[in-house]
Amino acid sequence: MALGVPLPRAVYAHPWWMMGGGRLSKTSGNVLYASDLIEKYGIDCVRYYCLREMPVSRDGNITDELLISRCNTDLANDLGNLASRSITMAEKYFSGEVTPAEKPENEVLTLCEASKEKYKTAMDALSVQQALTEAMAPVVRANRFIDETAPWVLAKDPANAEALKGVLYTLLETLRAASVTLYPVMPRAMGKLRLQLGLSETPEWREASPEGFSVRRGENLFPRITEE
Repeated sequence: MALGVPLPRAVYAHPWWMMGGGRLSKTSGNVLYASDLIEKYGIDCVRYYCLREMPVSRDGNITDELLISRCNTDLANDLGNLASRSITMAEKYFSGEVTPAEKPENEVLTLCEASKEKYKTAMDALSVQQALTEAMAPVVRANRFIDETAPWVLAKDPANAEALKGVLYTLLETLRAASVTLYPVMPRAMGKLRLQLGLSETPEWREASPEGFSVRRGENLFPRITEE
């Protein structure tokens, strides 16, 4: 007001974190320290959980058990498993070089495009929780796609080479798309994933789908967390 500039038309404030039925509070001693969580679970897992579980309009809950469950389900089981299986098969069947004669067209790649637009819409509305739900949708679908197409069966017949490349390209492209949308939340893990896919470590929002992939296995991106 002193500068004579326009006042903000809206101010966004996140709700409260709840634990054990009460708000996190230093006064009451109901406290979790971010540094302790990061030491136990890693910074990418903690960032993902907090942004995935904090709704825009209501309080969010955080406990060790909830964090472990979410990160094991979304990151270890879905995203990490998809990356491990896809890159392993690309190396096994094509020495890491996956370039199909024609880019495949299927439900999974269509979902990648649709979810990216929904992700952007949610982010523009500051609905980060919904944005991450959209970002993970193609990953979940791609894991089912592996079971539907059974690439290990296709690999038994050399006549299926192009079909097999199409399947693997779809899986790797799904991972590339996820590395773009999830990068703001998990920059370290997504940077490592992109290097395994043979891409630049830092993505561009408008980057085009590559003609093919040159992949190499790296470390397990999301080791499963044990309750112990």
